[in-house]
Amino acid sequence: MKRFTTKQLIVAAVFFAAIILATCLLRFDIPKSSDGGPLLRHTGKEANCFISFGDCVIYIAALAVGNPLAIIAAAVGSALADIFVGSAVYAIPSLIIKGAMAYLAGRMLKNERDWLSIIKLCLYCSLIMIGGYFLFDLIIMNDYSVAALCLPTNVLQAIMNAAIAIPVLKVLSGTYFKQNNTIQG
Repeated sequence: MKRFTTKQLIVAAVFFAAIILATCLLRFDIPKSSDGGPLLRHTGKEANCFISFGDCVIYIAALAVGNPLAIIAAAVGSALADIFVGSAVYAIPSLIIKGAMAYLAGRMLKNERDWLSIIKLCLYCSLIMIGGYFLFDLIIMNDYSVAALCLPTNVLQAIMNAAIAIPVLKVLSGTYFKQNNTIQG
């Protein structure tokens, strides 16, 4: 079992808190129906679509602390953020989806940190997020209209997070975190 230093655990805890804050506070709700009402009129179900900037912090956490600490911070932080903002139904999917994103980001950033690799990282993680929430809405919520309504919102969230994360990751990977290094004890 890998042992972590106190410094690594503290930095992971800071990222855990930052993921919650970025998801809860840097969040933009999207109107849920064509008239801005809270429900899809034909089903009566709520489509809780919003854009947040938590994914940027997940990518940076993967660079800074690596796996498995980034996975824990991303998965649990995102799930708690969903509970805090009133989207508790999405807590378990977020736990899985954001954990998978952090895992992939940690694996990819461990080896390659050039521009193309960082762009691919954001693309692959975005596909996990978009596909994961679409499948959850489609299969578990059993409602294509919710899945379809939230799909463009998730694509926009992916684009916005990637636009911020790509240059930040490139700068941080060259300046603060050398190749194959995360925060050391």
